[in-house]
Amino acid sequence: MDDPEKAQKIIFFSGLGADEKIFWLQANRFPQLETPRWAIPLPGEKMEEYIDRWIEELKLTPGQIVGGASFGGLIAQLGSYLLKNRSNSFTWTAPRSPEIN
Repeated sequence: MDDPEKAQKIIFFSGLGADEKIFWLQANRFPQLETPRWAIPLPGEKMEEYIDRWIEELKLTPGQIVGGASFGGLIAQLGSYLLKNRSNSFTWTAPRSPEIN
């Protein structure tokens, strides 16, 4: 994207033990990338309700790019499903490896 003002918003959810720093390479390339901090689930809140809260808070709409790593990828995929499968979602996973610190 040449014009950051016209760039589509991108939302990436980190894993539970991580934060926005996990996506530092992507953030350098895509300045419109947002990585929200984890919201604390409400008492008795079901997963769908939790994700609905994210959808509302982030003003997610069908067709936006939503992704994540680990548990964040699960949130992205379920959010895409709740938006009627019209979002673009993906999940990053990595096998346990001595190369990964």
